[in-house]
Amino acid sequence: MAMIEIGSCRYQPDQHSLTNSDGERWELPRAEQMVLSTLLAHQEHPVDKQQLRCGRYDTPQISESAVVRAVFQLRHFLGDDDHCLIQTIKGVGYRLCLVATPSAQTEAPAASQARRFRPRPPRWVWGIAVLALLLLLIHGPVRQWEHALIGPELPDPIELNVPDGDNLALYWLSPISSHVINLGQLAERLTALFAPCKNPPWQAVYASLSSDQQVLNLTLYGRDDHHTRLRNLKITDQRSSPDFLPLSWQTQEHLCD
Repeated sequence: MAMIEIGSCRYQPDQHSLTNSDGERWELPRAEQMVLSTLLAHQEHPVDKQQLRCGRYDTPQISESAVVRAVFQLRHFLGDDDHCLIQTIKGVGYRLCLVATPSAQTEAPAASQARRFRPRPPRWVWGIAVLALLLLLIHGPVRQWEHALIGPELPDPIELNVPDGDNLALYWLSPISSHVINLGQLAERLTALFAPCKNPPWQAVYASLSSDQQVLNLTLYGRDDHHTRLRNLKITDQRSSPDFLPLSWQTQEHLCD
């Protein structure tokens, strides 16, 4: 089958592989191959997650979290940081655009240049801002946020199914490194660590890897009696094949509390 260009990468359908501009070749795992081939078959059109789970079959072959994880991995390899190639369609699923949309070609550079050359505000503006903040703190109620603070650049979450509580949302905030972290195994290990908890207080887990790939950073977010709970954890493993989350770690860190 003919090679297909996706952004700066080349896709070989018969070999189930992607090659980027640096010559790095990635043989797609089953979920990534199913998602990419389905998006290609319906390129420029939205595809719902159920159809991505089924691929060319009548029944689902992979889980919804596997679809989200596959899209995240594909975007990372394609260098699709702005989600111009694989676009998220709210309430539906995803759409593959082999050619960037006009808004992505014209508005993004303009916004980038505006950020680069934005003038610094004068000092009196900062003074007014600080005064307004003080007045708000003294005379006005401080709003308590009901949900996790989710910035616009966060990837789609992976759902962790906890037996005796609400599902946890896992947000992976670092680029994927197949040599150190397997996102699927990380999600499975976190699910196993939270499984003994009865009604855990946490709602979301934000995870990232240090630049030297020796420290796993975890931030647990939750709410308890209308109060926000945050817990920051750092796990260090300097081995070439680290095991950041041994099962014994659950008892040591009291994750259920």
